[in-house]
Amino acid sequence: MRILSRILTLLLAFPLFADLPIAAPTLRAATGLQFAPAVAGNGTDALVAWNDERGTREGTSVAEPEVYASHIDAAGVPALDFDVTPSNEDDRNPAVVWNGDEYIVMHLLSARFGFNGGLRLTRVKPDDAGDNRLIVSEDFGGGPQLIYTRFLSLAWNGDSYLALVSSPYIEDNGGVWAVHVNRSFHPIGSAFRIGGRSAYQGAVASNGSEFLVTCVEDRLVRVATVSAGGGVSLHGAISEEPGVSQPAPWQSLIWDGQRYVVSWTDSALRVRFLDRFFDLHVMDAV
Repeated sequence: MRILSRILTLLLAFPLFADLPIAAPTLRAATGLQFAPAVAGNGTDALVAWNDERGTREGTSVAEPEVYASHIDAAGVPALDFDVTPSNEDDRNPAVVWNGDEYIVMHLLSARFGFNGGLRLTRVKPDDAGDNRLIVSEDFGGGPQLIYTRFLSLAWNGDSYLALVSSPYIEDNGGVWAVHVNRSFHPIGSAFRIGGRSAYQGAVASNGSEFLVTCVEDRLVRVATVSAGGGVSLHGAISEEPGVSQPAPWQSLIWDGQRYVVSWTDSALRVRFLDRFFDLHVMDAV
């Protein structure tokens, strides 16, 4: 069901034209594992990034986790894969956003002995992997423990980014954490938690001013808004608790230029539209 949710989100992120053909899937051989895709579009093309373990550490057979990406044109044809920020570190869990000029890829630089981990943001232009900056965990001013991070999300409101880090299963530092990041990839203030300590799977989008954040907490999809100045307003749950036999929902979020689109799974794939005033319309999808 998570794959269906991602496919629906990708379709909603692009303008739909009757004369635009649906491209056949394009497969490429690569050793190792490729998984955890993230995608953003600008109305003309898209950038997809993913976890990639095709390489191995020098002198060993141990996989070297990297984040690879590929541009996808309007016909669905991918360009050559490229390593977003080649390094000897463990690069994982990408998030992608279009800021009106270029794609930005954010990914986790995993914690290890003597290093608490960090987030790397990289500018990606059509034919060039541009400059990047690492935000180490200490720059957050407290907050998430990146060693347990599983979900990242990133949004741009025209002036700054809101980066989300979901670190579940930690008694003191768990939950969905957010930090504002300026155009130069420097944190604006300290990280702050959105929701409770058991929240996870955070996603963020922006209507060009404020940010909408969704997450899963107590088996419900919950919604919050974050102002450009960092003020947080919690709006409660927008889903019903799934049945006992159903797993906790997976959820995703985009802004489609007119409204927010939240999708999740319980006994079915569901979609909820939220305008900037949070009037609601619900539909079920199959």
